[in-house]
Amino acid sequence: MLKKAILLRRLAADTVLRSFSLKTLEILELIEEIDRENSGIRPSMAMKAAYCAIACSCTAAALRKSVADFLEVFVGIWVLRICDMEKSDAASLISDELRETRDIMWDAVKHSESRALLEFDESEESLERVRVYLEEVWGMEPFSPVLVADELYEYEEGLRRLRKGKGTDLKSSVIEMDVESENNDSFHVYVTPVDPGDGANISKGYPKRLNCAA
Repeated sequence: MLKKAILLRRLAADTVLRSFSLKTLEILELIEEIDRENSGIRPSMAMKAAYCAIACSCTAAALRKSVADFLEVFVGIWVLRICDMEKSDAASLISDELRETRDIMWDAVKHSESRALLEFDESEESLERVRVYLEEVWGMEPFSPVLVADELYEYEEGLRRLRKGKGTDLKSSVIEMDVESENNDSFHVYVTPVDPGDGANISKGYPKRLNCAA
C-alpha cells in the first residue's frame, strides 16, 4: 500500500539519520491507523516497543535541553497524546511498558532528583527497536542503512514533484495526497507551553488525566 510504504520510508530515513522526534511518533500512529482500518491488524510487540522507545527518546532529548522543554514534551506526550490515545481505537498501540514508563516520567515531573535517570543517552536502544520493527514489516530482511540512503534521493525528489507547492500536515498529506509535507512548521504536535517552574502545578493539575486508563 502506497500510503504505508511512504510512512515506512520516512521512518527508515529518521533511523538512518538518527533523528527521532514527535514526527516519528505520529508516523507510527498513522501506520497503526492504516493497518487497523484496512486490514484489522493489531500492533505487534515490535511496533509497540519502537513507539515506547521513541516517546522516551523525545522526552530525554527535551530534558537534556532544559527543564522547560522537558515539561512541554511531558505534557504533550505523556499527558495529552497517550491519554487521548488510550481512550481511542488506537489504544492497542499502548503497551504495559509505555504505561510503566509514564509513571516514571510522572515521578520525574514531581521530583527533580528523579530526572537524572532520564538524562542518559539511550538512543542506540531506540534505534535498535525501530530497526527490529522495520525488519519485521519488510519481511525479516535485514535493515540496511546504505540501501535506505540510496533510495532517499529519488524518494525526496518524488515528494517535491507531488507536493503541489503548498504546506500541509503529515496526516493530511499522506492520507489525502499520498505524500509527506516538507513543511516542518505545519506538523501537528500536542505540546502546550509550560513555565520551567511549573512542575508543582502540573503535579496538582494532571493526576486525573494521568489516570486516564481508569
